[in-house]
Amino acid sequence: MEAITDLGDSALLLPGAAFVFVTLWLVRARRRAIAWAVAIAFCGGTMVVLKIGLVPCGKPWLGRELANPSGHAALSATFYGSLALLALDGIAGVAGRAILLVVAALAIVGIAVSRIAIGVHTSPEVAVGLIVGLMSVGLFAALRGRGPAPRLAFPLIVLLLLGGAAALYGRRAGAEDLIRHIAVIFYRTTGLC
Repeated sequence: MEAITDLGDSALLLPGAAFVFVTLWLVRARRRAIAWAVAIAFCGGTMVVLKIGLVPCGKPWLGRELANPSGHAALSATFYGSLALLALDGIAGVAGRAILLVVAALAIVGIAVSRIAIGVHTSPEVAVGLIVGLMSVGLFAALRGRGPAPRLAFPLIVLLLLGGAAALYGRRAGAEDLIRHIAVIFYRTTGLC
C-alpha cells in the first residue's frame, strides 16, 4: 500500500505537474498549459485552506473524522484525472478511451483507498480530498478549450512518473508539516487563537 500511496505524493506529482505544464507550453498548447496550472493551483490552494481552516487553534471543529482532508486524494485526482483528459483529446477509438479512463480511475481510487488502508486518513477525509480533486478536474475541463489535441509524449510522461516514483520510493514531501507550520503562523499573527 505504501508504494500505491507514493503515487499520490506531492514529491512526485508537483514535479510531474511542472513537467506537463512545460510540455504543454513548449508544444504551443498554451491555453491547456494555463488551464493545467490553474487546476493544480486550485487543488493545492483549496487543500491548504481546508487543512488550516478545519483545525483552528489545533481543535478540529467538525470532529476528528474530518480534521485533515486527504491531499494525496485531491492531488492525485487532479493530476491523473486532468492528464487523462489531455490524453483523451488525442485518442479516437472508443476502446482506447475507455481503457484510459479505467486506468486513470483505478490509479485515483487506488491512491485514495491506500490512504485509508495505511491509517493516515478517514473515509470522510478521503472523500473531501476526492471532491476537491474532481472539482479541479472540472475546472481544467472547462478552461482547457477545444480544438486539436497537442501532440504530447504520453509514454514519456508515464515513464518519467514511474521512474520518479521508483527514485522517490519511501520518501515523502513533508507537506503536512509545512501546512501545520503555516497554520500556527496564521493563527498567531491574526490573533484568532
